Amino acid sequence: MALLLSFPVFAKKTKEVVVNYATINIRNSNGDKKSPERCWDTRKERVAQFFRRQQLSVVGCQEVLHEQLTDLLAALPEYDFEGVGREDGKQKGEYTPIFWRKDEWTRLKGGTFWLSDTPEVVGSVGWDAALTRIATYVLLQNKANGHQLMCINTHFDHVGHVARQRSASLILQKAKQIAGDTPFVLTGDFNVDMADAAYHVITHDAAFPILDTYMQGAPHDGVYYTWHDFSRIPVDKCGKIDYIFASPSVKVVSTYIQPEERGESPKHFSDHNPVVARLRLP
Repeated sequence: MALLLSFPVFAKKTKEVVVNYATINIRNSNGDKKSPERCWDTRKERVAQFFRRQQLSVVGCQEVLHEQLTDLLAALPEYDFEGVGREDGKQKGEYTPIFWRKDEWTRLKGGTFWLSDTPEVVGSVGWDAALTRIATYVLLQNKANGHQLMCINTHFDHVGHVARQRSASLILQKAKQIAGDTPFVLTGDFNVDMADAAYHVITHDAAFPILDTYMQGAPHDGVYYTWHDFSRIPVDKCGKIDYIFASPSVKVVSTYIQPEERGESPKHFSDHNPVVARLRLP
């Protein structure tokens, strides 16, 4: 007589989700009015095309004025967003919005804080910063597996050395509060290279480890830099100041930095190159 063996029944493992996550400084629409190629009306469709071509799931953008936000939402109706203008907490000044595909994600909560000693005070300027700076966050739930992802997007000051370090510390502090153990991604234009103290603050917090996705050894395509100033900076002088950071539970499949066009009549969509990371989320 055959022996019948019984085995414990395990719940089916929820599937992992792989998403294309990007950070893009789109350059505000104030721009260089003397050059039609650098005006937002010329560039806006190129930005929307990049969203579509790269099949982006979540995107953090910087330097977005309200008219630009309106243009992008009109061109990309499949996306929703979180964010406010930094000057009044409504529509005035630059946004650091986070966009996500509505068919992939559900928004659970979100908000904005100011990079200053008074992060809840709308319009506050921090430390030695030249301008008001903010960070936007949103907690998303994946519709495929129900898992959650905390997203933060920011734009550090271009002048204040102290402000950039303190902004990095503040974002980590806030991330610990709002993300906790939830997988976490931080995007932005940080206006620093990897040798800067602010970058070190972000990547060397033992209590809340965050990794630079570009540095995790995954296959990389494209260029190694992001800031080119509409191709006015020689390639060998360009630097990388835009990053996608993630918690260790988020695995990096590959990374990509789109090269800018060069030559007599380059077709830019920004003075920055976008960074894309293909991420496997737990």
